[in-house]
Amino acid sequence: MLSTQQKTRNLRHMVSGYVKINTNDYEEEAMKKMKRILLFGLVVSIILLSTSSFAQEAEVRNLSLEKSVNIALKKNLDFKMTEQNTSLREVDYEQAQANNLLQTSIVNLKNAEFAFKQAQNTLEEQRRQLTFQVMNAYFQV
Repeated sequence: MLSTQQKTRNLRHMVSGYVKINTNDYEEEAMKKMKRILLFGLVVSIILLSTSSFAQEAEVRNLSLEKSVNIALKKNLDFKMTEQNTSLREVDYEQAQANNLLQTSIVNLKNAEFAFKQAQNTLEEQRRQLTFQVMNAYFQV
């Protein structure tokens, strides 16, 4: 009959062997997963690089400075928002003028006029800044 110490040693030996086997299986699975991930990443990278180089070749076109500035002014979201704000201030100013005919409140009219002129100045300043940025980028290329 086996003593308690011998049973404990046998059990430990069995458990350690089981853990080693499971650890080796886990390491093999992990290596397989890593290889799959690397292969997938490599394939995706190759596809993206070939697509981007093809897209760059297709999109090359000669732009004059004037065309570049016009495109930037049309597509810049901040500039569009400033244009919309200027239009709103113009409507507010026209409404204040109409209200001034009914009530003689020069303060409201002057406030609306000031807000409209300030919006116009902001729009013009943003137009200048965007034009300057495009010119810098244009001449750096």
